[in-house]
Amino acid sequence: RINSESNLLSEGDVVINSTSIGNVLSSADNFGGGFINIAAANAIAEVATQGLLIIEEDASISARDDVSLTTTTSQIASSLGQIDGGGFASQGDSRTFLNQDYRSLIQIGDGVTLSAIDGNLTAESRSSVNGLAKAIADSRGFGAGANTVAHVNIGDQFASTETTIGDADLSAARNLSLKSTVDGLNARAYAESDAGAFVAVSSADGSVRVNNSNGDELAFVGIGSGASIRADKIVFDATHKNIDLSSVGDADTDAAIAGASGDAKTDYQSKSKIQVDDTALIAATNLQVLVNQNIVRYDRTARADTDFIGGADTSETGDFNAGREIEFNGDLELSFGVSPTLIVD
Repeated sequence: RINSESNLLSEGDVVINSTSIGNVLSSADNFGGGFINIAAANAIAEVATQGLLIIEEDASISARDDVSLTTTTSQIASSLGQIDGGGFASQGDSRTFLNQDYRSLIQIGDGVTLSAIDGNLTAESRSSVNGLAKAIADSRGFGAGANTVAHVNIGDQFASTETTIGDADLSAARNLSLKSTVDGLNARAYAESDAGAFVAVSSADGSVRVNNSNGDELAFVGIGSGASIRADKIVFDATHKNIDLSSVGDADTDAAIAGASGDAKTDYQSKSKIQVDDTALIAATNLQVLVNQNIVRYDRTARADTDFIGGADTSETGDFNAGREIEFNGDLELSFGVSPTLIVD
């Protein structure tokens, strides 16, 4: 945090970074047997990270060369559960839950002055999230049941990557970039159940959900009313990339009489957005306004199998909403130069 009315002047570069990293593992297993065997393995993992850089009102940062502001948050999290049991009557339940919240934020307040006198000015918030929930159950006997649940929830409380500018003055002699980048969102839920008996029941439920308690999971660049941003080349960029989401619900039985159900849900509610408010001034020779969603995989796979007498049901659900939005209400000045350019994508 840079306090209000602070002043920082450098004859070289100014580099300010804020980083938050979370690594979490939760695991449970249960192996056993007996005439009557009832076993359960439940694993719950929760992680919340926030990388924040806040420059308060009327602060000033000036460098002869480059100014670089960066926030980064990253997570690697797993929730694992496994059951293996047998008996004349056997029941095995494995349930895993993974809850992930993250925020990467650069917030530049009203009255702030940022200047790269002879160089480049960059402000970029970055996020990356990796999550795995895996539940396996294997149950054997004359009568057997196997149930698994694996859920990954991203954004129950917050999920955002934001670079916001208030009524501030930003300038650079060369390039000025304001970016919010989700470098990767990799989430996988895998539920597998296998019941073998004369009479058997098996169910598997895998679910991945990405959203934000206030709406969409978000990569956002916001320029507030009254802001002044000047440079030779200006880039506003809100990007999601390397988005890889998948869920599997795989229920299998080996029995004369059986029932099996497999459910898979992958729900992606996300937005890349750039917003420039009324009376903000953007002055450049070359201006690029970019919003992107790069999806590597969006998948849900449900399987259910029975051998002889019985029924097998599958369900594959979830919505895919990879939103992109540009809202530009400010004033734009494209200066005369070698090749004045405006790119909106």
